[in-house]
Amino acid sequence: MRIFLSFLSFALSFTLLQASEHCGTHPTSNETQAIFQYRQELKSLSSFQRRSSNEIVTIPVKAFVIDNGTGVNKYDVQTFLTQICELNELYAPVGMYFYLASDVSFINDSRYIFTDKVTDDPEKLLGELLFHYYLPNALNVYYTIGTGLCGMAPFPSWSNRYEGRTGVLMEANKQCAGVGTKTLAHELGHHFDLLHTFQGYESNSPLYSEYVTREPALRNCETAGDGFCDTPADVLDYSCPYTGTAKDLKGAFYSPDVSLLMSYHKDVCQYKFSDEEIAHMRDILYNDPYRKVYLNNQITDFSPLADTTSIELPKATESVPYGSPFTFQWSTVPGVDAYLFKVSTLTDKLVYQEIVYNRTTAQYSFNASDVGRTFQCSVIPIKFNRPCSQSPQVRRFKISVPTSISDLENTFNQFTIYPNPNKGNQTLSIHFINGLKPQSNSLSVKILSLNGQEIQHSILDNSFQIKLNQSLAAGVYLVQIIDGENTFHSKLLVQ
Repeated sequence: MRIFLSFLSFALSFTLLQASEHCGTHPTSNETQAIFQYRQELKSLSSFQRRSSNEIVTIPVKAFVIDNGTGVNKYDVQTFLTQICELNELYAPVGMYFYLASDVSFINDSRYIFTDKVTDDPEKLLGELLFHYYLPNALNVYYTIGTGLCGMAPFPSWSNRYEGRTGVLMEANKQCAGVGTKTLAHELGHHFDLLHTFQGYESNSPLYSEYVTREPALRNCETAGDGFCDTPADVLDYSCPYTGTAKDLKGAFYSPDVSLLMSYHKDVCQYKFSDEEIAHMRDILYNDPYRKVYLNNQITDFSPLADTTSIELPKATESVPYGSPFTFQWSTVPGVDAYLFKVSTLTDKLVYQEIVYNRTTAQYSFNASDVGRTFQCSVIPIKFNRPCSQSPQVRRFKISVPTSISDLENTFNQFTIYPNPNKGNQTLSIHFINGLKPQSNSLSVKILSLNGQEIQHSILDNSFQIKLNQSLAAGVYLVQIIDGENTFHSKLLVQ
């Protein structure tokens, strides 16, 4: 039986705080002491090496976005690309540069989405993901929903729990993984062996709770708290600037540095690691057996794409008909690795996204319920070595009724109408065919002219009959039935 299936033997404590900034990486006192011991063991290795932060190390990132198959809760890849850009700014003083190892993978599997925060275990979830979806020698990041956390990342000394596999679990459905948030940078701090700046603050023992003083004869900053003396003793607090009045075990008032990324102070205040934190992260990078694998994937080309793309279809004044798939098209960008194609609402709510390779087209179908609404499509050229070099090209468009019956071919032959032909004033009876069964009890029915004008709109009840509200002139009409996300059509001939 694999190691990650026996997580119940490990007492990882997840402090489920109500604030949106909380992190799921909370080692117990015993685990904290084991982390300190691991640090000492690593430095005692004969192969131990220390490198300056002036030496840039490039780290490949593989992202997985988990969804329930409907796309409703899918994490926006554009936001992820921006997060990589922000990571590179925050980690520049550390000498780390993050790039895409490959495209973003989508996992349509509800088993990896939490529904019960009492029985679901984030640590076990991460273990399952690391086993089933994993790119070796890369930093694997998993975006899912329902964890109740903002994120979590195991420490290097915990690697045996995951058979040496490493990764970060991120919550996609909270205000934790958006543009300008610091959760990913914070969790990567844990990934490189940094503790919270407030680690052990709640303990009554100086073995764990850090003193405020930095006097050499009185301090315990090397062995308590986060183990670093250039990060002021901290308390679990979200204020910025700090407004607390808490005292340490000696009665001294805390005066934390709210700019440190490993604290819990507000994202807007956080922007740095301390010198000792930076030195330690690089020690881990060069010496931990499961982190130094990143050194095998160094890149030297950081050049951005020279050109941008332009959207060719739909044209600036063109509407998009619902029903049949519409083909979006854009211009080619030399040197591109992939394109991110998105459809969203005007409020930037994600409707559809796709990573596109070796072509400059994508297709998406709109529903009859979208008629009259305005959407926007965007295309971002992606270069894996420089994922934040391009801004999206955006085009707005309105959804319209198709102008020809041929545009609706795939929505026909699902129901019949009687009588048809019709005299224009007779009640219509609807009969579904091909084994089709309505998904809802009340169906929306519209009668449309061939130019898209709505003649009548009514609700189809269990009698499956439609009483015409007016006499229809002779000609051909469309009868449209909307059943949830599905739309069906049939021709009506009035004589």
